Amino acid sequence: MKCSLRSALALLLFSLLFAGCSNQHHPDPSLMLGQGSGDGRHQQENFDRSFETLNNLDDSPSLANTPGFERLITITDWLDSWIRNQRPNETWKPHTAFQNVEIAAQNAANTSKNVAQTLALLRGESVFDDAGQPINATESLQTERQAMGAGLEELVQQTQELGSLAQLPAMGQFSETILELQRRFDALDNIPNLTAAGIRSFARTLDFEANVLDAGATVFEAYARQLQTDGLFITISDVEYLKQSTWMRDISRWAGGDRRVLLEQAVQLCDWVVCNVEMRSSWTPINQQQAIAVLQQYPWQTVLLGYGTASDRMTVFMELLRQQRIDSALLAVPDPRDPDTSLNWAVGVLLDGEVYVFLLNYGFPIPGPDGVQVGEDGALQFPSVATLTQLIEDESLLRRLDISVARPEGEGENAEQPFPVTSEMLRQTTAHLFLMPESVSMRMKVLEGELSAEQSMVLYTDPDELRRRFLAAPGITGVEFWKYPFRTAFEQRFDPGPTNEALSIFLVDRPRLDLDGSAGRRPSSVRHFPLWSGRIRYFRGEITGQENALTKYQNTRVSDREMVEYRTSPVFRSNPILGIQLQWLSIQATHWLGSALFEIDSISASKDALSGIRTNPLNTWRHSTEYLLGRIAEREGRYDDARRHYANTSASLSGMGNAVRAQWLPE
Repeated sequence: MKCSLRSALALLLFSLLFAGCSNQHHPDPSLMLGQGSGDGRHQQENFDRSFETLNNLDDSPSLANTPGFERLITITDWLDSWIRNQRPNETWKPHTAFQNVEIAAQNAANTSKNVAQTLALLRGESVFDDAGQPINATESLQTERQAMGAGLEELVQQTQELGSLAQLPAMGQFSETILELQRRFDALDNIPNLTAAGIRSFARTLDFEANVLDAGATVFEAYARQLQTDGLFITISDVEYLKQSTWMRDISRWAGGDRRVLLEQAVQLCDWVVCNVEMRSSWTPINQQQAIAVLQQYPWQTVLLGYGTASDRMTVFMELLRQQRIDSALLAVPDPRDPDTSLNWAVGVLLDGEVYVFLLNYGFPIPGPDGVQVGEDGALQFPSVATLTQLIEDESLLRRLDISVARPEGEGENAEQPFPVTSEMLRQTTAHLFLMPESVSMRMKVLEGELSAEQSMVLYTDPDELRRRFLAAPGITGVEFWKYPFRTAFEQRFDPGPTNEALSIFLVDRPRLDLDGSAGRRPSSVRHFPLWSGRIRYFRGEITGQENALTKYQNTRVSDREMVEYRTSPVFRSNPILGIQLQWLSIQATHWLGSALFEIDSISASKDALSGIRTNPLNTWRHSTEYLLGRIAEREGRYDDARRHYANTSASLSGMGNAVRAQWLPE
């Protein structure tokens, strides 16, 4: 579906407003220490305190346009001040794949600014150069009109180039908008005896277009800045990346299990992602015939929300592996329906010179020659994982993923639903490397080199070295850089509204009921965010013990008795929607409670929590709830029940993989 012209422009204007809002935050005074000081000791103290703060973000949501976000602004100031006093890393080298996108964005920013200035001159507005000197228009305005046409033509070409380099669908819409404006200016040539007054009168009708050009200059400039990999500076996008790396490091440390074998770690991390990131559609229907693409998410957004597209799920897995210094890449083959496009079908994990294949959209690694076994706990286990070489040489390993669909008695043999990838297709496998622009920048290499052992995390990856390692791997015929991060960065800057709306669940105030003597229980005005706190503690593996994730999730839930008391309170009467929000908040917390209990083998308690929300109409986690209940049934040896739970997910994107899993269960 194509957005309307005015919709595309409105989205761009929204991005300008968002960019302005983010600049309204100020550093948190409570965190200030040696701010602005050139003293080396204070600089180092601020460096250390920055990472200490990143390790302790559990008390209040650090999301855009919230008070907690000010901590990230403060960290940005601290680290920017610190890194500007560091020496450039002489071993760092730029990569053309990232430089080309940055240059294209900067070119579009510069041209947008120039065209906007020219239009302002045509409209009779005051215009100044970078030195603050006024720019005057010619008397006839013919020079400016010609410059306008040439500038619009150049801007169309530049935005089309940017859209191609970074795979940005929005650039097609923006280019069409600029092209239409160019046609309107070209049409002026058909007006006989056109005067300067006529040109100015026409230009003054272009209020909306003028705002769009100004917004384009702002957005493209900010986008180019985010993509810049050289230079020593720190932006808020960098700090968001550091937050993401901190969370991924923490999760990977415990979710991979206490295993020294890296392949076993990868299997465990895959299972964690499948249990904690529900796979949802990459399209949102707007009516029976049309749908729009959902925004791509950063990995930190995906783990925080607990859901994302198939690509989002794969990026989380690859980031977790990266924190354990395990190489991975998206595996792609030509799509048999359209050979000019790629079918991104799996994640390849590179260990000891072999590429092991993980099906994140199915929910497990592809079993190797040893097949699938039932462990001592009753659950399915994968004693070996198939390599890309094995899958190319042995078609039977892929055919284990075929689904046998049972027909009613008397209607013939069971139907086969084959797995859509064959050994022959895998002979043209390309590895697509997932690297965020920040992860290949000089500033991240400098930062990582200064981290203490306690702070240690992977911030920098050498793109050339990673490419070389995958090119040497058997079965890989080519290596490319996945353009997914470029598009994600642009979409989250271009229109962050939908993601921010989804994240707002963490900002819902769960009023606390306090004892008040004869007055009984009443809502407290004190704000607290146990769902956010529970989520961050869960990422750190603090599931049990003092102030743990389980307690925070429990404190988020609202009992039926509490709901009755809320309904009689002034807070509830002044905010009727609060009741729905609290029920939704409670369901979300209950689902994550059940998932966390499953992680620590509290099987019975996990089953009780998940069963309580399984049929609730407000439960947006129905398929994940069914899946986890199926995994619990496996652990309890109730394989028929497990199959029923997996069958209940047949309409979901995980349905195919769950159907395969059900086939592997013992009778």
